[in-house]
Order: sequence, then C-alpha cells, then structure tokens
Amino acid sequence: MVFCMQKLIGYMLTWTTYGTWLQGDKRGWVDNGEILKANKKLETMNVERLKNAPVRLKHKEKEIVENYIFEQGQKGNDKIRAVSVQSNHIHVVVEGSCEDIGAVVRKYKAGTIMALRRAGFDHDRKIWGKGFDKRYCYDNKDLDSRIRYVTKHNS
Repeated sequence: MVFCMQKLIGYMLTWTTYGTWLQGDKRGWVDNGEILKANKKLETMNVERLKNAPVRLKHKEKEIVENYIFEQGQKGNDKIRAVSVQSNHIHVVVEGSCEDIGAVVRKYKAGTIMALRRAGFDHDRKIWGKGFDKRYCYDNKDLDSRIRYVTKHNS
C-alpha cells in the first residue's frame, strides 16, 4: 500500500532473521501492528515448522547488510535516517518516501540476500523471516523518536 499523505513524514521498518522471532515468542510478537503476548503452544508449533536452523547474523554479515541499505538508499529514493542490524533483527528508519512500504522491504531484503551470498553466506539457507513491522511517523517528534530508538540499538 502506498502512503504518501502530507502528514506521514516517514516510518520505521523492522524485520527478523529466519526462525529467530516467531509468532508466540515469549518476548511478545507483532501481528498487523498489534503487540501480542507470548503463546507457548503457538511458538512450539512454529518452531516445529522450521525447515532450517534459525539464522543469527555474525559481525561481518551485519556490516554487509547495514552498508548495503545505506548505499542503496543513497542511490534510490529512500532517505535512510537510521539503520540497526542485530544478530536476529533489523530496524530501518526511512524519511519521506512515497514508495510502497512493502516494496521497500522486499527491495532491501532481496538486495541484502544477494550481498550476503556474494560474500559467501550459504546459498541454500533462508536469511529473513516472513513479513515485517512498520511504525509510522507523522511529525518530527515521531521521526526523531524512531531514529533515537534505532540508534540506541547500535550502542
């Protein structure tokens, strides 16, 4: 869905590595923007469905992903304000993009997969989990708050 309303000035995207933050997780989980509580039965069912071991990015892999996103953001229409790549998830803050949010995520997931595989990441393993979360920024306070949150993750 394309959101290019005057009030929307940016958004924070979050997605996880494969198998590391499943529905039902004890840390909570997000479905359609709603934060849901742990559900051990659901989590166990999702763990049993995994086709491969969960993916945790190593230091060099995290660098590859972060560099790719910043470089592609500079080349394209995305004004990337902050990126945090952790071993099991990623946050990206984008300012002022009118591009379809799902297309933005697909672009960065696909591109980072190619970058990681060029660097030797196992070609047969899934890297990213299904879906993503988005948090909208309607004013500079929202945007600055999301940027601080993501920047704090890099500490």
